[in-house]
Amino acid sequence: MSGATPAKRGLDLEAHAEVEQRDGSVVVRIPALELAAEGSSLETAWARLIENLVAALPHDAVLRRRLDDLARDHARPVPPPRSLDLTAHEALSAIPPVDAEGLQFLLTGPHPVLIEFWAEWSEPCVALAPELLAAATQLDGQVEVVRVDIDRESDLVEEFGIRSVPTLLLLTQDGERLRLFGSRRRAQLLGELEPFLRHPAV
Repeated sequence: MSGATPAKRGLDLEAHAEVEQRDGSVVVRIPALELAAEGSSLETAWARLIENLVAALPHDAVLRRRLDDLARDHARPVPPPRSLDLTAHEALSAIPPVDAEGLQFLLTGPHPVLIEFWAEWSEPCVALAPELLAAATQLDGQVEVVRVDIDRESDLVEEFGIRSVPTLLLLTQDGERLRLFGSRRRAQLLGELEPFLRHPAV
């Protein structure tokens, strides 16, 4: 339960949200969870809110309890607004974000780490999201898949010399093993990763 996403809990958060229009921005707020996020559009605000929620769940017992309470009280999901791009919305929220500290922790683990450097304004990044999520699901237990928002993690962007998005990096404790540029389909990505996952660096 500690890391479950709202979708896995059978809960549609849109049914519990408040949306506020401000000058040039939109604020989405879920009072029951004491969560809020702001963006230039409804889609952006929702993506940021879900990102914050997914990142906080493993570490915030109070938030998990509030989410469980909502799931018990409103077990029947409500269809979300048609204005949301659900494929991109769900895919982006399902791939966990990481910062420099989190990346260092992941690199101490037994699996390679695949990082997507992305930006919410990039159409190729949006196109890649569902393909990357599908690949991550297939590679579960073999590789850690995370993403880095280049507009928020400038230190990581500079450290790895990122010049365009999306850029995919496969890292191990020994350093960079593979670098890929641009969007691609799941099958192509899996084929490019396979040699490194079959014989990972130790």
